[in-house]
Amino acid sequence: MYFKSMPVISTHTFGNGLKVITIDIENSESASISAFVGIGSRYEKKEQSGISHFIEHILFKGTKSRPNPWDIASSVENVGGVLNASTDQEITTYWSKVPQQNLFTSIDLIFDMFRNSVFEKSGIDKERLVICEELNMVYDNPESRVEYLIDQILWADHPLGNEIAGTKDTVMNMTVEEMIKYKNYNYVPNNIVISIAGNLSHDKIINYIEILNEDWISSKKDIIYTPFYAFQKRPNINLEYRNTEQSHMVMALPGLSINDLQKYSLDLVSIYLAGGMSSKLFVELREKHGLVYDINSYTLNFLDTGALFVSVGSEPSKSIEVIKRILWHFSELQNGISENDLMILKKTLIGRTLLKLEDTLALSNWYGLGELLLRNSVAPQEIISYIENINLTDINNVIEKIIDVNKINLAIVGPNKNKNDFNKLLNINSNVDLI
Repeated sequence: MYFKSMPVISTHTFGNGLKVITIDIENSESASISAFVGIGSRYEKKEQSGISHFIEHILFKGTKSRPNPWDIASSVENVGGVLNASTDQEITTYWSKVPQQNLFTSIDLIFDMFRNSVFEKSGIDKERLVICEELNMVYDNPESRVEYLIDQILWADHPLGNEIAGTKDTVMNMTVEEMIKYKNYNYVPNNIVISIAGNLSHDKIINYIEILNEDWISSKKDIIYTPFYAFQKRPNINLEYRNTEQSHMVMALPGLSINDLQKYSLDLVSIYLAGGMSSKLFVELREKHGLVYDINSYTLNFLDTGALFVSVGSEPSKSIEVIKRILWHFSELQNGISENDLMILKKTLIGRTLLKLEDTLALSNWYGLGELLLRNSVAPQEIISYIENINLTDINNVIEKIIDVNKINLAIVGPNKNKNDFNKLLNINSNVDLI
């Protein structure tokens, strides 16, 4: 009922393990390629923190046939396309979106970057300074800084809690030889998924990639990560003083892994809390009491863990009241939600899922990411069908499992100095009185 016409999804796995997914979308004017590498900051040793992100930068600096950064960028930008990449905890993604007729140039570029990048020392040394400026930018931005602080306590003493870009010390001291070794070990075909969406021919794509993929040797070794084991028994707080006009705050609770189907029920709870201007916390904190400009909630799902976040900024003297009201709504969740609320939440999540999949880049991301992390891409209509069947028991179960005031983590960046005020607040019982 939600899809007038479905794209044709085809998958091919080459002998070296490289997996290619094509999403054929009739009448599409754009084409997108998303290349996912199963490597990120959680796979790094402490002394090499930031190396995955650094290599992502270096792959844009030049190849044997495109020796300069502008040669790489212009391959896509000169036809009106866009090219970018990102490094996360578990994946590194390279993507390009171009007019349909330029798709094969875009494919060739991604393979050229993966297979023929030149790790030239002078360029790498300049990029060290660029990444240090990126770290400075994150540090100077309270909203970015508070996200790092919440990760530190949520995933304490684990690579998931590290800054994805590393530290200035690791960035300035990792060697070119170390980078090349790390790249050659991880950028192997059986650790990569290529996802391509547009008005295309699967057979033509596979035939073209077969040439680019020639003689690319796979690794027989599994790429291992350190598992995360949740053991939190009491609330934690991370407070950093800044002379800012607002206190920037993030509250987080341990969540669910990407493989746990309860994650969709938790997404509904997140929307209920602060997933829009009609959500409980937005109405409570902004519309009724004028305490905040904005408040958001969201979830993250990793291979073996996850989290539920509530992010908000307020005038520093009001931060205690804001947190109290959020805690009160957490406690109210224990009473459940109504059938009517659930119906609206499901429509909201389904609608947002559909809107995410309106263009070629979104579709290439959906199928490629699912294939890399889940080893099996799930079609959107299957997810929508699952969401439609979520009931109040499912919601109550996930609330009981996740919404635990003893496991609340709070990070604050702002002019608040008295940590004891927040310690007392987080250790109160769930029957907190509103101001």
